[in-house]
Amino acid sequence: MKNPVSKPSLNALRAFEAAARHLSFQAAARELNVTPAALIHQVRQLESHLSLKLFHRHNRAVSLTPEGARLQPSLQQGFDVIDSAVQQLQRRHSAPTLTVASGPSFTAKWLSPNLRDFLERAPGTDFRISSSLTLVDLHRDGIDVAIRFGKGEYPGCQSIHLADDYLQPMCSASWLERNPLATPADLLQHTLIDDRTDLGREVVSPSWEDWLKAAGVEQAPTNRVAFNVADHTLDAASSGSGVALGRTVLAKLDLEAGRLVCPFPLRIPSGFAFYAVTPDDRENEALVEAFIAWLKTHFPDPGA
Repeated sequence: MKNPVSKPSLNALRAFEAAARHLSFQAAARELNVTPAALIHQVRQLESHLSLKLFHRHNRAVSLTPEGARLQPSLQQGFDVIDSAVQQLQRRHSAPTLTVASGPSFTAKWLSPNLRDFLERAPGTDFRISSSLTLVDLHRDGIDVAIRFGKGEYPGCQSIHLADDYLQPMCSASWLERNPLATPADLLQHTLIDDRTDLGREVVSPSWEDWLKAAGVEQAPTNRVAFNVADHTLDAASSGSGVALGRTVLAKLDLEAGRLVCPFPLRIPSGFAFYAVTPDDRENEALVEAFIAWLKTHFPDPGA
């Protein structure tokens, strides 16, 4: 009878997987809440156990050897499965939890101000919001629903269309009183505020040049201010800094409250839309469906 092959420790495998994913012993140590020295010791134990070199050590960086590169994907998938199983088990034995991921601008301008209505419809729910510009992995990070702004193409997930996105000039009412605009060409005399939100691999959203051209103005604007976060664009306009090319979905509450007004009715499609995105193997089916139904009912129709 053959002796069973000894297996490396789970801690050593976890240390290697984190270091391989980050390509940094320091970042991996922070994630696992251990010291860099302890993590490096675990990685060396694994290399000794396998009689293989898994990392190339450089002065201030590390890179994977061919053997390390072959091992990393399978380990990451395995730990993802373990983490998912533990999260599912915890959810079944705790209060109903709904974890929603959305960008900071959508969270600030739409989700947070409207959230009380949903919470009143789902009492006792442990509602968690993860707000970040980073495109999270729904499966790995335990996200039930993500509100995403893009083309709706997210592998391994289901995308439910909520609303198309439009761009329209917006400013404060007091600014417009001081700077009356008779025609779109008058905008060229003032500061124009652009939303240059980083959409990653997506196509860049239309800018002031596109709106002005649609309005029949061929001359390019010169007085510009650009923000890479959409709600900063709207806040700058509402404070009187100029005229923003704002997103009508995000600006809905500001427009209803009178903090912003639209000097011209013309709006142009951005080519993007808002989607509710869920993992294919989602948990809390009833709660997720209730939240998506609430989104569909309450989401503003910018084309109306």
